[in-house]
Amino acid sequence: MAVSDSSPGEAQPGWQPGWQPGWQPGSRPGSQPGWQPPGERGPAAPNSTPPHRTVPMASAPWVDGPVGSPSPGVSGTGSVPGPPDRAGATTTANLTAEVGAVDESSGSAVSPGRRRTRAEARQQRRLQEEEARAARPTSDRRPLRYRIFPRTAMGISAMILAFALGASLSGVVLYSYYEYRLTQNEDRVSRLTAGIPNQVKKAQDALKAQEAEAQALITQQVAPLKSVVATGETLQALVAKSAPALYFVHTLDEAGQPSVGTAFAVASDGRQTLLLTSYNVVRAATRQPGPPLFVRHNGAEQQATVYTWQEAKDLALIVLPVANQPKLEFAGASPKPGERVFALSGLGTQGASITQGFVADVSAEGVQHDATTGAQFQGGPLLNSDGTVVGVLSRTYSPLGFPVADVWFAVPPKAVCDKVLQCPGGSPAASATSGAQ
Repeated sequence: MAVSDSSPGEAQPGWQPGWQPGWQPGSRPGSQPGWQPPGERGPAAPNSTPPHRTVPMASAPWVDGPVGSPSPGVSGTGSVPGPPDRAGATTTANLTAEVGAVDESSGSAVSPGRRRTRAEARQQRRLQEEEARAARPTSDRRPLRYRIFPRTAMGISAMILAFALGASLSGVVLYSYYEYRLTQNEDRVSRLTAGIPNQVKKAQDALKAQEAEAQALITQQVAPLKSVVATGETLQALVAKSAPALYFVHTLDEAGQPSVGTAFAVASDGRQTLLLTSYNVVRAATRQPGPPLFVRHNGAEQQATVYTWQEAKDLALIVLPVANQPKLEFAGASPKPGERVFALSGLGTQGASITQGFVADVSAEGVQHDATTGAQFQGGPLLNSDGTVVGVLSRTYSPLGFPVADVWFAVPPKAVCDKVLQCPGGSPAASATSGAQ
């Protein structure tokens, strides 16, 4: 594609772009024969078209697009407006001043004006490109950190200050929320625990009532068993009640062997104490000369004297020169068959030892029972559940005339009053005094 250009020089009024006859490309103005300045030209021939010179696209740097392609708004051969100046107007004089310059392809030198024009054209093109880029919608392709975070000290300080203010504000908000929830929880706990003391008291009262009811029920159900087997508490209570009046007796028999048993106090005054025991234990001491007789009580051992005895009933009375000692009481009535009884000895860590059994038979001659009666038990008391004496233990007394296996006979209380004791009213249940005959 070729672009038409005007003749060199300043534009004259009425001048039309075109070629003058005889002008050749590459020649300077006025070097071609027949060339005349615009003011001296004659009238143009009718119906004639002035020739045009062809300017390569390389000599028109303001035209956008590849060389040989038509510029926007230009088609075919014709006039092309010059590059817009900085104010945006087209300057024809700049184009005309360069017509006489020789193209680089011709090998001739380029004038300084041409260089300035090309530099201005490049500058103008850059401006146009910048304007085009500014007109197009653009997107910021910088990294995210450059678009978000500041890059100056003041900006960074402001950002840190903003973060600090935000953190403090969020801390205040969170702490306020925490206090609010804590207050709510405390109020809820207070409401829940306000009635706990009353509820606990009611529960404790209910438990105590149920405990008392259960104990009463258990006592009622165990009552039949208590008549059969004594509990440990019952045995301990009997031992504690009887021990102060029990004494361990020891001497020698006719063969010089130890003879042991138990005695219990039946009377005591300001001068002496009367002890009832088994004749079988002190038999050798009833003869003269006889072995000495000793009694032990609460770890203390004293010598005693046999005052009287009844060999047929296996009974003997010992006088101890100690005043005002505790004594045991006799029962007012005889025991019944099947009743639980207890045999006690004066030898034990608590001052006494105890076994239990049941009454097998009761008669005027004696009380048959199965409470174990060892050597140290003979002469001791046979007690009922109330701790009163219902008989005197013996290992040799046999009113039936023959020994009975696995059972023992205790001397009945009334037999004590036959010879050994003087009993007002005929019963040892009344106050007993010494009545040696």
